[in-house]
This record gives sequence, C-alpha cells and structure tokens, in this order.
Amino acid sequence: MSVCPFCSSKEAPTDSKIIESRDDAHMVHLTCKRCGQAILVLVRSSGVGIQCVGIVTDLSEDDAKKLLYDRSVNIDDVLDVHEALNNEEFLLDIRERVATTRALDSQ
Repeated sequence: MSVCPFCSSKEAPTDSKIIESRDDAHMVHLTCKRCGQAILVLVRSSGVGIQCVGIVTDLSEDDAKKLLYDRSVNIDDVLDVHEALNNEEFLLDIRERVATTRALDSQ
C-alpha cells in the first residue's frame, strides 16, 4: 500500500501479513502504522498481470484468520458483542477513533 486511504500518509510504513495463500492467490492483511486502519486485500497473479481487490476493515490479523476459517457465529460471540456495546470504555474508544480519523482527514 503506497498511500493509506484513511490518513493519506505516504511515509508511514505498512504492516503486511499473508493470511492465506492458494495457487496464484493471496489474502493479505495490511495495517497503516500511522493511523492503525486495516485493509484486507486479495492479490491474484495471472498471465496478464496482477489483480488486487481490497476491503476496508476493522479486523485484526487474528480476526481475519478466524473469519476466513471459522464462519460460524456462536452464542459466546453474541454475548461478547452485547457486553462490548454495553461497555462505556468500548464506546469511548470508538468515539476517540472516529475523532482521530476525522482530524487526520481534515489535515
């Protein structure tokens, strides 16, 4: 990733981890080290070049692996989400991240 789509940083390094590789396709988790935003990218090479499709995500590398390999949602997952949404610190963290992203966007 040469430019972060969130903070527009060209200088900040990117943390890249390969989540899965199959034949000529690779699922890569990228994280901007400046703002911390993540993108999942599917990179596929063929005889005519390289194709990339990315999606903005809030998933960590471990969460992306879990999503890729374990698609089921169990009762513990539902309870974890319920607890997080009722946790004021969790909500404050989200508000701070939104404010930080907006401040970086306005620069």
